[in-house]
Amino acid sequence: MGVSGVDVQLSEKASELFPYAVECKNQEKLSIWKELKQASDENRDLTPILIFKRNHSKTYVAMEINDFFDILEELKWKEQKSKNMNLTGYY
Repeated sequence: MGVSGVDVQLSEKASELFPYAVECKNQEKLSIWKELKQASDENRDLTPILIFKRNHSKTYVAMEINDFFDILEELKWKEQKSKNMNLTGYY
């Protein structure tokens, strides 16, 4: 038997850097809704992410679209910050 809770177990510090509850499934048939609910129910402080695949297929990620946009915005902000630092001579 595995550990109960989300599939990717993180330390408290790691959870601050990666605030996601990751549920992983490798099944031929699954209910995306049920699995997303499981990820969110098990750790309400973290954003739920479902990573899933089936045999001989690619791996996919499912998450709430607003969380996805938040990630994109944060990456854009970090990229802009990095560019600004390079322009001012900081590395």
